[in-house]
Amino acid sequence: MPRLPLIVITGPTGSGKSQLAYDLARATRARSPQNGNAPVEIIGADSIQIYKHLDVGSAKPSLEERQEFPHHWVDVLEPTESWSAPQYAAGVDQTLQEMQRGARESHPTVPIVVGGSGLWLRALLRGLLPLPEIDPTLRQELEARVQAQGSETLHRELQQRDPDSARAIHANDSLRIVRALEILHATGTPASVLRAQHALGQPRYAAQIVVVSPPWNTLRNSIAQRVDRMLAQGWVQEIQHLVERFGHEIPPLKSVGYRQLLPHVLAQEPLDTCRTAAIKATQTYAKQQRNWWREDNTVTHRYDPSRGWPAHPAPEENPAPAENPATPLIDSLLKQHTTLSAIPLPQSIP
Repeated sequence: MPRLPLIVITGPTGSGKSQLAYDLARATRARSPQNGNAPVEIIGADSIQIYKHLDVGSAKPSLEERQEFPHHWVDVLEPTESWSAPQYAAGVDQTLQEMQRGARESHPTVPIVVGGSGLWLRALLRGLLPLPEIDPTLRQELEARVQAQGSETLHRELQQRDPDSARAIHANDSLRIVRALEILHATGTPASVLRAQHALGQPRYAAQIVVVSPPWNTLRNSIAQRVDRMLAQGWVQEIQHLVERFGHEIPPLKSVGYRQLLPHVLAQEPLDTCRTAAIKATQTYAKQQRNWWREDNTVTHRYDPSRGWPAHPAPEENPAPAENPATPLIDSLLKQHTTLSAIPLPQSIP
């Protein structure tokens, strides 16, 4: 059975991915020859929105939005559970197969995958690198060095031995630094080289990939406003309820934003201090997300909401029209979606 072609909308946090996804879904439905009843379904690709009870700090779609279109892989896990990229890809595979079996042959479902978890999307679209099992002793040694010397020291080592990976990883991101060094030690080959070789393989899905990428100053300001908006909506109270019900060591409380606000809940650290830390951490994470897709040649569209698509001159040179700047992009996506040829089912994820 061929797989349904996908429309993937990704990019850094706070960039406007969700707005574009809903604009696209509504346009698809409105242009349907089936009296506006085109089957459009949204698949989340967000490693925090997948959890129940984490609504405010994950910017989870509202109940009204989830009632407007079927959503998958949003609000499905308990906060005590862990979930990996291969598990996500296998789960979405099953969702898409069920979606395809239930669709009418004359008007197949349009799946829109939206989220910023780059590793999860890579697992879904390309599969993951087939790597040897890592010696736990090696990981412990590298983690001990992080504690003793700081992540910046290991990042400098990575810059010397795998500069391409180092450019894509922030010097404070100890988890990804350790992983890149593990791969180097275990295989003798830089992770960036292995990923480049892996990218030459067959894609698992025919897909249009849209990266939403506003200018950095716009994005960093949007992130600060977003954090303040979440705090006003009850983010601290959400964390308090999570700690009371599940404890403070659950996996999602280690994520960006939640982790920085947790000391306010646990130790009464000043909220202003934690707010500033949350903004800075989220901005750092957004930079990493931008870097993730920067050199990816599978991206079909790069979209700056302030300049439309195709990109117009800067706003001061040519003011944006009053209509939705995403309309030409949506037109292109829907036109291309009808011509994408589905590809055969791949083998299971390595």
